[in-house]
Amino acid sequence: MSIQYDKLTKEVIEAKLRQVSVPVTRADVQAAAVGAEEFQVANAAMLDSLERMNRTAVNRSYREIPSPTLRTKFTKLFKRFMRRMTFWYVEPCMMQQTEFNSANTSFAAEVNSELNNVRLRLHTLDAYNAGQDSIMQGTAARIDGLDARGNAGEARIAALEARCAALSDALDAALDDTRREIRQAAETIHVQAGQIESLERRNAVLTEQHQQNFGYQKQFQELEQEFHRLEQEHYQEMLRRTDTLDALLHKDVTDTMTGMQGRIGKLEKLSYVSAVNGAVCLNEEETGEFRVSFSQSGEDAIIRYIFSALGVAPDLVRYLDLGANHAVHLSNTYSFYLSGARGVLLDANPVLCQELEQRRPGDVVINRCLSDQKDTKLNFYIMNGDGLSTMDYDAAQDFIAKNPALRIEKTITIDSITIDEIIREHFADKAPEIMNIDVEGMEMTILNMIDFEHFRPLVIICEMIDYHNSLTVGEKNGEILDFMRRAGYEEFAFTGINSIFIDQRRGGAVK
Repeated sequence: MSIQYDKLTKEVIEAKLRQVSVPVTRADVQAAAVGAEEFQVANAAMLDSLERMNRTAVNRSYREIPSPTLRTKFTKLFKRFMRRMTFWYVEPCMMQQTEFNSANTSFAAEVNSELNNVRLRLHTLDAYNAGQDSIMQGTAARIDGLDARGNAGEARIAALEARCAALSDALDAALDDTRREIRQAAETIHVQAGQIESLERRNAVLTEQHQQNFGYQKQFQELEQEFHRLEQEHYQEMLRRTDTLDALLHKDVTDTMTGMQGRIGKLEKLSYVSAVNGAVCLNEEETGEFRVSFSQSGEDAIIRYIFSALGVAPDLVRYLDLGANHAVHLSNTYSFYLSGARGVLLDANPVLCQELEQRRPGDVVINRCLSDQKDTKLNFYIMNGDGLSTMDYDAAQDFIAKNPALRIEKTITIDSITIDEIIREHFADKAPEIMNIDVEGMEMTILNMIDFEHFRPLVIICEMIDYHNSLTVGEKNGEILDFMRRAGYEEFAFTGINSIFIDQRRGGAVK
């Protein structure tokens, strides 16, 4: 920028100088410096501008310019000279002012930049503070939640303390009751101790008596064994005598014995029945043979005839008796047992099984209920009538309806066994020669369990009539009869109670 010095007047120059030469005091400079320090301006350019401002803040080039009044040629020269002098004087002032303004502008720019930086930092701090405030608020909320949980925990603790106190009271009461019961038990034990001592003394006496009874029992067992031995010997002797008598009856006698033979013929025509050790001796008219029977209606004698016709030795016979009942009385297999035959006896009545084990120790006794399901518990109804106990509750009620004197004395629970289990255990190699079925109304159920294609006893005895309180004539179970025929068995005889079936594959020669 160029200055038109020829247009400057004294008044203008003086006014400018007075404006430029406004006195700046040291206090102003120190205040500016203190302000600068307060802003903590670390920028080197800013410090340099501040130093230049301090250095050029005071214009010490002030000079008094006289004002001449003469308007002569000399005056013109003098004005020209003065303009030149003014130029010499003002230029340094202007330069100084320019430098000061430049420094001031730079300083202001730097200050403004630093202020912007400060504002940015303040904004960042505000954002950080806002985040911290949010965190503090979340923390305060969590603290409030923890306080609430703490209050709830304190409430629960108080409730637990109350419950513990109640339990403690209850435990104390229970302990008191227990102590009282212990005292009572101690008193009872003391009393019982005296009773036990009395019982021990009595037990010593009973033990001594038991030892004596054991000797008696041993003697009784020996006598019973001796009885069985004598019974078998008597039976064998009876058979021997029967064979001898048969031989005598068929022996050719001399003519001198004609009268005696006629008398014997008359005796042969008389059928008589005599009791022989609980058995029945039958005299047959045509052959004169005496046969011993323990069965209800002579079934064992009929089977002996079948075996005799087929050449089956009685001592080689095996039997399966389902519903064996008594060991001797009304037994269809006991006569064969006396002949040396052996087999399996099944009955659900534990009392009868004890009798079977004692009287027939050579047989296998099974105390189970026959069923189509294994390893199950079944009810068995023990009747007061002989041979009528059954697993069928309806059958038991039917017996009672037909005979009011009957009743169910006891109901017991017995484990079950299947016919297949018995066959696998005892007859896996060969079917028995005799199978007796007497299970009070469940005969058809038992027959349906048997696989007659692989298990075929030679003779099957099966009860064919329902229970009656009196003698029954003309009735027979047609369902069982048809079933046995389809299975290949033919009815050989009917005794009025039982039918005797024979396997047509093995016994077709029997007539």
